[in-house]
Amino acid sequence: MYKAISFVGAVIIVMVLASGALAGNQVLDFETNRWGTGGWGTYSTQKNFESSGGNPGACLFLKGISGIGASFSNAGFTGDFTAGGYRQIAFDIKLKLWWPTPEQPAPVAYVFVRGSNTQDPWCKQIQGFAPVKTEWKRYSVDFDPNWSDTEAQAHGWSIIDFPGTTETAPFKQVLQKVFQTGMWVDVIDGGAACHIYLDNYSLLSGEGGTGSLNIAPIKPIKKPRLKKF
Repeated sequence: MYKAISFVGAVIIVMVLASGALAGNQVLDFETNRWGTGGWGTYSTQKNFESSGGNPGACLFLKGISGIGASFSNAGFTGDFTAGGYRQIAFDIKLKLWWPTPEQPAPVAYVFVRGSNTQDPWCKQIQGFAPVKTEWKRYSVDFDPNWSDTEAQAHGWSIIDFPGTTETAPFKQVLQKVFQTGMWVDVIDGGAACHIYLDNYSLLSGEGGTGSLNIAPIKPIKKPRLKKF
């Protein structure tokens, strides 16, 4: 099952980790070396490190421009999620500003995973995504690396058409060799904007999982372009 989602002008946040072994639950809290464990890059957005105001301590502030809202991906955690026993991607969000439009009165957010920069990603909409200014809210999506495509779709995951991609891969295969994980707030029109704070981007192990992961070097996403159908 495919979903067409516009990535034109998307705000891209990319984080690169050095090769090595991860152990236990992984949390990017932005306290270490200002950015967590690696360096962040952006495309078509303003990015600021906030030394305070996070949940707790430091956090990342993302400000969408060009009337598109805030849209980003995180390529921090890669490798074999099956061997690592990982079952959830989660993060904390606090709203700074939301300018709605009649076409999209509320933000719509997704999490995705993909096996390479040539593959269409598997994605799942974040249910109940409604960040507020007064407090931090925790959002997450669950998965089982052993799911077949049919099982993944039954749990709300689907393949989306992503600019610049040429192939697809089974859900189970992607989770055995994850190239990139990410989250974005869907691109919108009409001058709307979504500015958010991000903290505690996490990869969490499930019951019976070892919580260990060997990661591979990754590359930034190419500049998004709309595919022609």
